[in-house]
Amino acid sequence: MFLALFLLVGTAFAQKFEVSVDKTTVQQNERFQVYFTFDGGDRASLKGYRPPSFKNFSVLSGPNQSSSMSIIMEVYLPQLLIPTILLHQIKVSL
Repeated sequence: MFLALFLLVGTAFAQKFEVSVDKTTVQQNERFQVYFTFDGGDRASLKGYRPPSFKNFSVLSGPNQSSSMSIIMEVYLPQLLIPTILLHQIKVSL
């Protein structure tokens, strides 16, 4: 009984961080989107989050923020999504 309760509480406070993109290959002057997803955990711990600098890319939009929450079997599961739209540019010097 104690072990089951411990596992349930441990999973309730676990936090997962994931980075994904909407394209696997990007051509010059093509836009794409990068998603930073935080699942679970305490949102207060994300206040210090700073997106990476995207050298050699132009930021067209973002970082934006979207949040949602689910309650499954009385466990609160928040999610924070931070999408950023980038443009891949190669500067050519003549």
